[in-house]
Amino acid sequence: MKRSLIPIAVSTVLVLLAAAALGQNSKVAATARSEWIRFNPVTKLTAASFAQPPAADLPWVRLNMPATADPAEIRAEIQDMHDEGIAGVEIGQGAFPNNEQLVALLTAANHAGTKVSLSHGPTQYPAGYSIDDDHARKTLVVGKVELNAGATFDGHLPPPTLTAGGRSGFGGLPEGAGARGAAGGPAGAVGVGGRGGQGGRGAAPRPSRATLIAVLAYRCTRTPCPAAGPAELDRSSVVDLTPAVTGKNTAGVLGGTSAGDIRWTAPSSPAGAQWQLIAFWARGVFAQPDPFSEEGYTQLINSMEGGLSAEVKELMKANGGDIFYDSHSSDRGCPDELWTNRMAEEFSNRSHYSLIPNLPALFQDIFSFSDGSAPRVRNDLYAVRGDIWIEKQIAPLRAWVRKYNNLLRVQVEGEASLTTPITDMVLAAAAVDRPEHESLFVGDEVDNYLPMASANHMTGNSWYSTECCAALGQSYAQTFQDATIRMHRSFAGGITKLVYHVYPYRDGATWKWPGYHNFGQAGFSNAWGPREPYWADARVYNDYLAGNQQVLTQGDAKTDVAVYMQNYLYPPSQGFKYRAWGDTKLQEAGYTRDYLNPTMLDLPNATVTGNRLAVNGPAYKALIIDSEQGPPTDPVKTSMPVEVARKILGYAPACR
Repeated sequence: MKRSLIPIAVSTVLVLLAAAALGQNSKVAATARSEWIRFNPVTKLTAASFAQPPAADLPWVRLNMPATADPAEIRAEIQDMHDEGIAGVEIGQGAFPNNEQLVALLTAANHAGTKVSLSHGPTQYPAGYSIDDDHARKTLVVGKVELNAGATFDGHLPPPTLTAGGRSGFGGLPEGAGARGAAGGPAGAVGVGGRGGQGGRGAAPRPSRATLIAVLAYRCTRTPCPAAGPAELDRSSVVDLTPAVTGKNTAGVLGGTSAGDIRWTAPSSPAGAQWQLIAFWARGVFAQPDPFSEEGYTQLINSMEGGLSAEVKELMKANGGDIFYDSHSSDRGCPDELWTNRMAEEFSNRSHYSLIPNLPALFQDIFSFSDGSAPRVRNDLYAVRGDIWIEKQIAPLRAWVRKYNNLLRVQVEGEASLTTPITDMVLAAAAVDRPEHESLFVGDEVDNYLPMASANHMTGNSWYSTECCAALGQSYAQTFQDATIRMHRSFAGGITKLVYHVYPYRDGATWKWPGYHNFGQAGFSNAWGPREPYWADARVYNDYLAGNQQVLTQGDAKTDVAVYMQNYLYPPSQGFKYRAWGDTKLQEAGYTRDYLNPTMLDLPNATVTGNRLAVNGPAYKALIIDSEQGPPTDPVKTSMPVEVARKILGYAPACR
């Protein structure tokens, strides 16, 4: 049996035998290992370096501290981390340090040789910023009414009461219906969720205005229109009523209207039909600058430039750490909202058709199109959204942090969701300096780590960190043995860097012992630090883990098989048992796999030499086209752009 043709559940297996040159892709941060190691250096592996791993290979930790933290205690804790084999500290969750605290932390870290990562605070929330700012983060909300054929609607526009699912405060149910987050609250409510958010410091503000985007009418294909579940609409019946809106004002975003009236009579034919009149509104979701626009980026940079003192900036330059964004949509790691001020224009320019008459497709729990085009529209929206996030936030942020000798680290995996798509994880991982995952929602299922690892294998980046080893209700309950077992699974998934969650600060005003924890004393995640008896063994374990991490950054990760996957949806492993590649026969037969998307197949090294794809990298022996990938919540998960199909077909003549 040939190695590349083992019996597995696939639709197509292509054995790679012919050379085909593909073009450069500008979306990735770097495309050669020699570029990556300039800012993510790799230790030369020797007996001495393995026995005593340098700081570059040691684990990092997230430090939770209260607003009342004593600068002297901060310095002492930095020294304790250093002594026990922690070489990096991430701060901002709990309370973002004030200037005195930041100076103390950075000064101590620079003295100890410890890297500092800044998160939350001015890196996300400009001081005094309004959720109603013209360039704040926003999404779409709808209101709708049903009309019988020949009936007239005359009145105020349907208000924004129905939402698309999302971690950005919307749960896909009518407000007041008990959905997760703000959708279960009063009109206009926006939720952050229970963990993360604004550094774990409570709920976000609520928007006070919504701006009209469009008013559209569609005929339902069934009469009556279903009261529950998606209403199937005849896309060809669309009537754009936006120009007919009266009673407008200029109180909306950029002078748009936040109110309006409409008078419209539904067509009398076909008799007995029902129509839906739908108003689409945009409104703020977080008091943060928009991650999809130049204006939002400028506001974010102004926040950091103005929120960090000159002394802190000089200390940052000397430190050479990074700026970090967590996975939550509220923390900017994986924004999932549906709108930005120029979304319609961006969509039209990139997808080459109009978004406005197709807006119902974005609300898959509420509407569908009878011609089956709704999944295509959503797929295109997710692609456009990801592209403009990378172009208008990630790429310029990578350039800005260099001003302070820092790098950009982002958890691009999002909060695992069965229904809320995010940016293609493979694409996003290749666009940042330091991609990061987290273990909480994936249940240490190795397959969940592979998409981001695949990007690293193709681009040559050696940094792939994980927020480990979180567990709900297990604070102070885990040991280094537990962490080691979980990290072994992470290492198998391609991860090369441990970031512990969390090291609690000594105490707080109401947290006298065993330490401050913004998620509750026995709540989320663990508490790594000197109040744990096992901390006496910290150095031994951290050196052990560092040795593994040092070895895993050496050379190229040779991989047997590449599986084509363009994906925007990553459900949690727990409960849903999600795997991007569902058939375990491949791994049971001893074969390793990666996931390649169109971006990876457009890299300079995505050529075939000597029967191997990317021979100077992973050197894949086969490329699998899998048409059976789940979950079924988004049927275009395995969509393939025509140009990618042509490139892959260029390999096909070699399949003999």
